[in-house]
Amino acid sequence: MTTDYAGSLKPGQHDIVRFELDTTSNAKPTTYNLTLQVTWYQNNSEVPFTSYIPIQVHVKQSLINSIGSDLSSAKIGSNSLLLVLLIVVIFLLGILIGVLGRRGKAQAKG
Repeated sequence: MTTDYAGSLKPGQHDIVRFELDTTSNAKPTTYNLTLQVTWYQNNSEVPFTSYIPIQVHVKQSLINSIGSDLSSAKIGSNSLLLVLLIVVIFLLGILIGVLGRRGKAQAKG
């Protein structure tokens, strides 16, 4: 359970509280229903007020896991295919730049 405090708020004032959720690598990509518990004190009351707010958290597959599952199942989607092609092109450009750089240095010496 995570707790965060918005601090003291004046009437009409608001604050935004953000939470970052991490999942395990084997979490199923789906929508999870959670309950957010909000507790506050109002008008100098010693008894806290509590509200339970249903929220949905959408867990998505990571890009690396998506590419891995696409490649392992031999079905490459268009986004994954573009990413793989982009990586290959960048790799080949790196090799080309390295070869041309060495060639230029060799010609300058000779």
